[in-house]
Amino acid sequence: MSSINNFFSICLLIDFLIAVNDDEELQRCKIDDEDCIFENANLILRKYFKGHDDLGLPVLDPLKIDELAVVQDLNAVKVDARVMGMDMTGLSKAKLIKLKGFENQEVEMRFVIPAGGMYGPYKIKGKLLKLSIEGHGQLKLTFTNMDIGLKFKLVNKTVDGKTYFHAVKPKMTMSITGGTANLSHLGSIANSILNWSFVTIVNAVRDTFCKPMSQIYVDKLNAMFLKVAIDDLFLQ
Repeated sequence: MSSINNFFSICLLIDFLIAVNDDEELQRCKIDDEDCIFENANLILRKYFKGHDDLGLPVLDPLKIDELAVVQDLNAVKVDARVMGMDMTGLSKAKLIKLKGFENQEVEMRFVIPAGGMYGPYKIKGKLLKLSIEGHGQLKLTFTNMDIGLKFKLVNKTVDGKTYFHAVKPKMTMSITGGTANLSHLGSIANSILNWSFVTIVNAVRDTFCKPMSQIYVDKLNAMFLKVAIDDLFLQ
């Protein structure tokens, strides 16, 4: 249930599609020039994953997540899991695969994080494969090949006479190929089950995880969109 995801966070890069003045490699793009936008986004991910104060881009690696709740009461996984003050690593190595849709204001993106992790305080209560679990402590999850898809609509928002993008209706998908879990104070049996069936458990809680995670991404994205009006973001 790492995010997974995610994550992650490449959606946070979109506000960088305007050129950074001191970077000759970045260029301002026309809103329908998807190749230009894609190249800028990849460049920003490589060079500015530690953040950029002038444009309000937060540190992407590690990505700070204040709080995340995964609550599910279905099938073999019935849990109420919460993490607070979590760090997600791996976005600096993410590979952007798709980014399009600004012209019609229906954005689609996909990126893969080859390897990363999630770390922070946790609380959990529930059942995993009929085993009752309850505990709190430090969470350490690792994952491989996290594949994240994110779709959202853009609407126009006018503030003080200027028009800005505002992202709404996010939908996120996620998959991984492997990973490990270590939840301190949970017990060796529960941790063994988590590791033995890690991908299965992630798949079981995927939809429950993706809904709050997609909103976290969009909230941070909108905070940055409000810094640059549409007319300044793209070449006319």
